[in-house]
Amino acid sequence: MPIFWVYRSGMDATPQIWLNDFDAMAGVGTKGGAFAPDVLNYGPGVAAGNRYGALSWAASAGIVAGPGQSLDEYPFASTGQGGPKAWLRVAPVAVSEQDIQREDLRNFYRANTANFMLATPFLVVLVP
Repeated sequence: MPIFWVYRSGMDATPQIWLNDFDAMAGVGTKGGAFAPDVLNYGPGVAAGNRYGALSWAASAGIVAGPGQSLDEYPFASTGQGGPKAWLRVAPVAVSEQDIQREDLRNFYRANTANFMLATPFLVVLVP
């Protein structure tokens, strides 16, 4: 199974995103108190709807991004597990971290899915 690494420190670090993912997997601050899965499936065509649902829930819960921030959701909007499910967690993070992860995830999907068309399962691993 392919592994998507999320680094808390080091060269490719996204520490705010790492913490959001960690808290989601621990069920801390999730929409319904559920533990978010660490095995996800890329879902072609689901990102826009999932992102809209996640951000709509965040707005209703008073979760907002400040200057230089954007809202990060876990599980990723591009997966079948994304969107406003009980395990959704949304948190403000630095835009620079979002940019790093967007590119990392895009490259990961290109390397591990056949033309972005398969609902390929993968494991999300948080590296301290």
